[in-house]
Amino acid sequence: MAYRLTVHILAAALFVAAAHIPVVVGARRNTIIGAVAAVDTTTALTTTATTAGPGASTTDTSATATASVAAKAFGYTPANAEVADPAHWADFYPACGGMQQSPINIAAAGGCTSGAAPLNLAGDCTNYTLTKTEEAYKVAVVGAYNLVGFHIHSLSEHKIDGLQYDAETHFVHNRTDGGALLVVGLYLQASDDPGVVTDPFLATILNGMDTLAGAAQPISLTLTSYSTMLRSKLTGGTVFNYAGSLTTPPCSEIVDWWVVRAPTLVARADLDRLYQHALEFAIYDNGRNARPTQQLNGRSVSIFNA
Repeated sequence: MAYRLTVHILAAALFVAAAHIPVVVGARRNTIIGAVAAVDTTTALTTTATTAGPGASTTDTSATATASVAAKAFGYTPANAEVADPAHWADFYPACGGMQQSPINIAAAGGCTSGAAPLNLAGDCTNYTLTKTEEAYKVAVVGAYNLVGFHIHSLSEHKIDGLQYDAETHFVHNRTDGGALLVVGLYLQASDDPGVVTDPFLATILNGMDTLAGAAQPISLTLTSYSTMLRSKLTGGTVFNYAGSLTTPPCSEIVDWWVVRAPTLVARADLDRLYQHALEFAIYDNGRNARPTQQLNGRSVSIFNA
């Protein structure tokens, strides 16, 4: 029940022609997570390291999963008595009170520097269907991909040395064997510079929201390659990596987080459009759907140079 753009894997009958590609997830902290296989040459993500850690659930494979039994829906505002605000999530979703929760406040100079980031994003994923529900805008991808979904939070959920950005996009990937998730976090920051042009990937999504507002039927979107967009943000920059959780209930601690330090600049008018759409959802706190940062509880954050 968060404001999200969710990419759903479609039924097998709707798959495009595919070839199996190995996506290797390596070992860290003496934990062998295993190997996974991606489908379709158009989109693949490779990592040679993971911080998902021991004890990760193998049954919760969706970033939008809900608790099996919950007495109350979740939201972000204490002003809405029908939902539990973040301070009370753990009362209804016990995992939200765990020891490896996300998001966190990242100390930019306090982590363990680990060299080049072991991430390899490849391929295209361009055909989508945008649907508006009572709780979210949902984007379905045509084909079968490692990319499970992407969603936008306003403000940003992760902070850098206490700094919170205007928004944060999460690109969620899963293992086809039903194991841990890998999420890439990308900050968005509004700019008043007239020379700043919003990335076409994000601009197309916002245009789709404008078109869909008030409509009952889904619309089709053609986006630029998400992997090309992410690679352009990763190149020459810094990425933070740590073991954490989903940032919405059920808050399962199954996420290998990769947070890109440098924000992506967005034209002020476009960010204002995003906020206007966020205001449509009653479960948000005046258009904001960012969970407060959680304690590290002894976890380490690795710093990579992409």
